[in-house]
Amino acid sequence: MARPTACFALSAVLVLATGICSGNGQILGEPIPTDPVTGCLQFPGGYLPLNRPFHVFEFLAKLPPMRIISRGNTSLSIAADDNGNVVLAKTNCRDLRQLWVQHFPYPGENRFSLVNLANEKWYEMRALMILEEDGTYPAMKLGKYGPWNVPAYALWTQDTPLFCDGFCKIRSCYKDEHLVLDGLHGNVHEGTVVGAYPAHHSADNVLWKMEGFLSNP
Repeated sequence: MARPTACFALSAVLVLATGICSGNGQILGEPIPTDPVTGCLQFPGGYLPLNRPFHVFEFLAKLPPMRIISRGNTSLSIAADDNGNVVLAKTNCRDLRQLWVQHFPYPGENRFSLVNLANEKWYEMRALMILEEDGTYPAMKLGKYGPWNVPAYALWTQDTPLFCDGFCKIRSCYKDEHLVLDGLHGNVHEGTVVGAYPAHHSADNVLWKMEGFLSNP
């Protein structure tokens, strides 16, 4: 039997990592440099390493890489899986699924989209979106994203932080202004599904902070 490749062996350990082999990854078909010791993704100049992006991707080169952490457990970050579901995962500086950018598509407005950069389809971007469903609250998944015509169900705003630590609610711009990012059922642990829920409280499971991707490796 052939010896497993390094990439296969690593993927068995880093269950939430995608497109990563020995700490290496790609964004839109371009390799991301990594720290030779830690394997952490690196961003020279503080931006994404996009040298020759297609026109539709040019805006990404000007945006700093970010992660979204939970106030309930600051060692957990919002991550996306291959099916577009959004969950809490242990913060990992090698995990592309935890890599986000905050894009303000409409100048002068405070509405933004949250674009996730882990995607097997290198030519396609995905962003956090509210989905129409018949349940008690709408589902939330990653959907195909176009930066020039962004619908309300892919737009969010940040509330003013309630505390000095900078954590705040991230609120949907779609239909119900009470819909916020929520660690569903009050949970804040690895694997918790992050959804959109009309939370009227300010518990830790609805408070988040966007910070530099390498701020909390």
